[in-house]
Amino acid sequence: MIQSAEIKRVLLVDPRGFGSGLNLGLGYISAVLAKKGYEVKVIDCNNFPARLSKGASINLGSLTHEDWRIKVGKGLDWQPQAVGVSINSFTQDSAYEITDFCRSKLGGKAIYFAGGPHVSVFKKDFLEKNKHLFDFGVIGEGEDTVIDLLVNLDNPGSVKG
Repeated sequence: MIQSAEIKRVLLVDPRGFGSGLNLGLGYISAVLAKKGYEVKVIDCNNFPARLSKGASINLGSLTHEDWRIKVGKGLDWQPQAVGVSINSFTQDSAYEITDFCRSKLGGKAIYFAGGPHVSVFKKDFLEKNKHLFDFGVIGEGEDTVIDLLVNLDNPGSVKG
């Protein structure tokens, strides 16, 4: 497994969903990581021009597989050592597909962690069912936990959350 000292670049991913809007949690986490000296990129697979609000209605057009693969592929070309995915219950299928894609490209060259409401609510069940995709699950507010995790990869049991 990758050691804490090896983690310099972190890729955060917001998977496709049904609504539009920025993922505030990933914004907070990316800001905290950057402040601690990590290089961070955020891939937004959820928002794109065809889905942005147009007055009183919202266009819920779908993002094609090729579109998200291009976005995530560019992020993977950057060779991150950690990939974090935000998961809501309604984005879980997309999150699993994206993480599987990341693993197929990077393999063991990165650690994979998930956070978000779905992970926090289903905790152990989530990791048991998805241990083939994710190395860690972040419970609750992730800003401090993600830093703690990346610093303590050799002793993840000491990480709160």
